Amino acid sequence: MIAIWINYVAAALLAYIVLLNLRHGSIPNWGVLALVGLFVVKVIAGWGDFVLWHQLVFAACALALGLAFYATEGFGGGVVKLMFGASLFMPPAQWAWMLFAFVALTILVTVLSVLVRRTIGNEESSWAVLQGKIVPMAVPIAITAWIGIFVF
Repeated sequence: MIAIWINYVAAALLAYIVLLNLRHGSIPNWGVLALVGLFVVKVIAGWGDFVLWHQLVFAACALALGLAFYATEGFGGGVVKLMFGASLFMPPAQWAWMLFAFVALTILVTVLSVLVRRTIGNEESSWAVLQGKIVPMAVPIAITAWIGIFVF
């Protein structure tokens, strides 16, 4: 039973990380460490070893993909960390759907952030997304994780 509640805590933590990303333009290290810690607690609480290894392989693939984008300056370091932490809670059996959702949401968030900047953006805003400093990549990562946690 506790393993199910850990998913809810992870989803709430992802929502807070998204808010911080929109506000400050960065993804905190403690947020990703908390996601990893929640995954460890979930494993200890009785999640099966079979799923554990598949989750770790899926997370390692997400980390490798993120590092490849980081090397080409496509993603920042915070995005790579969050991809790893969030992928611990996504179902590896649905990797193709998760990848499709992430790519589609990334395109949508990029277009929306450009539109928001052009319409209500302001250099003096206290929100990093409105200043035009970032494309908030925590949003598609979190939504993809929520789909993985609650839909699949």
